This record gives sequence, C-alpha cells and structure tokens, in this order.
Amino acid sequence: WALSVIAAVARIMVVRQDTRPVDKPEPAPQVATFTTQAGQRAKVTLSDGSQVLMAPRSTMRITDGRTVELTGEAYFDIVHHATQAFVVHTGTVTTRVLGTTFNVRHYAEDEAVRVAVASGKVMVGGSVSAAGRRPASVTLVAWDIGRVTDSTATAKTVGAVSDYTDWMFGRT
Repeated sequence: WALSVIAAVARIMVVRQDTRPVDKPEPAPQVATFTTQAGQRAKVTLSDGSQVLMAPRSTMRITDGRTVELTGEAYFDIVHHATQAFVVHTGTVTTRVLGTTFNVRHYAEDEAVRVAVASGKVMVGGSVSAAGRRPASVTLVAWDIGRVTDSTATAKTVGAVSDYTDWMFGRT
C-alpha cells in the first residue's frame, strides 16, 4: 500500500517537473519515435494505457503497442496483459514483462544495460548471437537491479530503487 501511495505521489511530482506542461498526455500512436534533449523529460502514454517517463537525451521508438526500442533511459509503468509481453529492446539486450514498473538505462557510452525493478517481475537477456550462442539472462523481481552485457547477466537486491530513479525528480 505504501509503495502505491509513493508511486502515485511520484507520478504527480514528475508531471509537475516535466519541462513542458502535461495535463493529460495523449496516447502514443502504434508506431512513433520520441526524443528528449539534454535537460528535458517526456511522459508518453502508450496505446494500451502503459506510461513511460523518458529521461534527458533519450530516444524511444514504438514498433507496435507493446514493443519499444530505447536508447537512453526511461521509467516504465506497464499495464498487465496476461497473454502479451511488453518488450524493451536496448542495444543487444531485451527486457520482457507482463505488467510492472521498472527503469531501463542504456546510453551509447554505457557498456551494459541496467534494469531496476520497482514492482513486479521482468526477464532481461541478450540477443542470440549470429553463431546461435544462447545469451546470458536474469530474472529480476521488485528491488532487484540487473546489469546485462552481451556475455553476462547479474542481479543484486537493494533496499530501494530510488538511487536508480532519482533522475525522475531532477536529483542526478
């Protein structure tokens, strides 16, 4: 219950701190690209009602209603769908989820993709190599932080994911 209240307050605070006013975000089209500049954040509502808060210097391409390609960082609040996973592609790493809240970070200069789970459960892993080699993967639950490269996947549990989501409140 406490996490729900904190999440609700965080969403209100984020909207008020956004660099452009967002009273009622418009649903994103099925295929679209969104980009933020340095110092800018953007809130995007996907066609299924899921919401994404994009960090500065990020690009998100929606390839269908529940699949996105991300360069940069974004916080996802995904609507549960029992039969269709939500998928985030970041470089050679794929994050799959049915419904949860989590942060994904992978800028061009980052050597690994970092995933911080606030609630729910996600599976994170690399792409199958051209030689057919199975990539490293890890399953993360609430308060887990995952770090994935082309060859490794590690997880650690932390007391809170706030160190990984402070950018949402301008505290980075």
